Amino acid sequence: MHPHASLVGGPFPATSESSAAVDPLDRLLQHARRLHRAARAAAISTAMPVIRRVHAAGLFPDLGLAGLYRARASLQRKHLLRMLAIEAGYASWEAYRAALPALAPDACTPWLPSESLSAGLNLWFSNEAEARAALGDGVRWLRFGTQVVVDGGWSERREVAA
Repeated sequence: MHPHASLVGGPFPATSESSAAVDPLDRLLQHARRLHRAARAAAISTAMPVIRRVHAAGLFPDLGLAGLYRARASLQRKHLLRMLAIEAGYASWEAYRAALPALAPDACTPWLPSESLSAGLNLWFSNEAEARAALGDGVRWLRFGTQVVVDGGWSERREVAA
């Protein structure tokens, strides 16, 4: 949900298999494990991006952001899995997990901008409607929670093609 949350955990480790061949469930579980470690980290710069996402998902409505940060040691992996499900538009981890086999791989595997976007300025929008209003329907964007990002190199390629 937050653009800075994409930086948590670093890029996915290189494996002998291509990322498309890796099971989406395994990739989500690895991502949740990385987020869990980051959320419980001692460094505030590492923990807060994940804590903000947990807070935005509304998992602990009685806790404010500061209270959730202080209670981060009690976060469990199931909380991060539920957060990922909510960010993907599902009410629970169980519903999301059941839907995973039917989803396209790019719709259910966490991505990092470094994996998909060129270096440079990329266009971030609060939601898909804003991106459509600004750029039209012919643009390919990537979802990140409720936000969408468009590769900044898109406009340069579009000008060259025109």
